[in-house]
Amino acid sequence: MNGAARRDALRLAAGFLLAPLAISAVAARAAGALSVALPGDPMKLARRLTRELGDGAQISLDRCWQVRFVPSGAGYRVEGRQLSAAVDAPPALAGLARIEQARRDDARFPMLLDTSGMIVGTAPATSADDVHAALIEAERMIGAARIDPGQRNDVLRMVSAIEASTIQLMGKTPPDFFVPRSGAWDETKALQLPGGLRGSVHVSFFAQAAGDSPLLHHSQRTIETTIGDSHRRSLEQWELGPISSPI
Repeated sequence: MNGAARRDALRLAAGFLLAPLAISAVAARAAGALSVALPGDPMKLARRLTRELGDGAQISLDRCWQVRFVPSGAGYRVEGRQLSAAVDAPPALAGLARIEQARRDDARFPMLLDTSGMIVGTAPATSADDVHAALIEAERMIGAARIDPGQRNDVLRMVSAIEASTIQLMGKTPPDFFVPRSGAWDETKALQLPGGLRGSVHVSFFAQAAGDSPLLHHSQRTIETTIGDSHRRSLEQWELGPISSPI
């Protein structure tokens, strides 16, 4: 593979999974306005991001915020401040873990919600069908790179780029994050990779509202990448509950 083809393939592999995974903002807004007012008391928002690194190792990041829904115009303003952060990583990544644990992640707040609970200004998200189409195009472009069977390392670098892109994907916030409407779905696409390798990408998502409220209770996004005998998973979990709850 020449240098230009390799760079094009790597750029594609790093980018094709970056689309947010939820229903579109337009479809969510069509579901109507909030049925009840959002609580005014502070709540706790917790996130756990886990990424498998291979050979049984993994890195996990737990972060927690205090959030509050403040009436603003016809909707709400979501105010938040970080309460804690913790990173669990292999010893070889201890330095990076300390940096990430010390980093504050308050920049996502404040957020504005419209009358239907959708986050204002969030780019429309894509459906499973859109992700499927992106995977087909990625497969076509990677195949066009014409990697020889002996160039397995080039393919594995593409796999690493795909896995790295999941971290950016997990950072995307769907428009209906706080008032989930998208339910659950999953999508699997087989990848016919150059060099005789076979692989697949499986993406799944579900969100559950609290029993007595339209507000988020729990959501989860999972991306599983299988290449030959290698299988890795990235998992993002969110929970929203009372500030006193042991999330």
